[in-house]
Amino acid sequence: MSEPLPTDRPREIDAAADRDRDAKIEQLLLAGLDHYFAAQFEHAINVWTRALFLDRSHARARAYIERARSAVAERQRESEELLDRGLAAFNRGESVQARRLLQDAVDHGAHADEALALIDRLNRIDQGGVPTPRVHAVLSERSVLFVPEEEVAPRRNVGWVVA
Repeated sequence: MSEPLPTDRPREIDAAADRDRDAKIEQLLLAGLDHYFAAQFEHAINVWTRALFLDRSHARARAYIERARSAVAERQRESEELLDRGLAAFNRGESVQARRLLQDAVDHGAHADEALALIDRLNRIDQGGVPTPRVHAVLSERSVLFVPEEEVAPRRNVGWVVA
């Protein structure tokens, strides 16, 4: 006439809950890898972060997140380089090269407003719009400025004109 110990049942429930949690974590890790290999790094980070909510010390989830963050940083660096090279090509008057580089920068995640402003400028020039004075594109902190060429030379010493 012995009854089961009251602690036996909770152990079984805890073990089942642990198995369910582990299965959910594995599912999230795989879903994150799908996003990662599709170059959707931000989505992958979000999914793997959900896995960390279930197990804060999960080493694979943390490693995957760090790897995806590195990929995001590398993509940003590449896009900024493409934007700078496109800006330089624009300033040299190489419109075909500038358009290609600027479009690549947008495709890689560069600040679209800056690159698209330059592309729009190239489109207006190519459409034979009203002749405009020769200008240089200059990146300010958050936007593209078009500065007449005669104003560029004195500012080059300041160091904020990209040419």
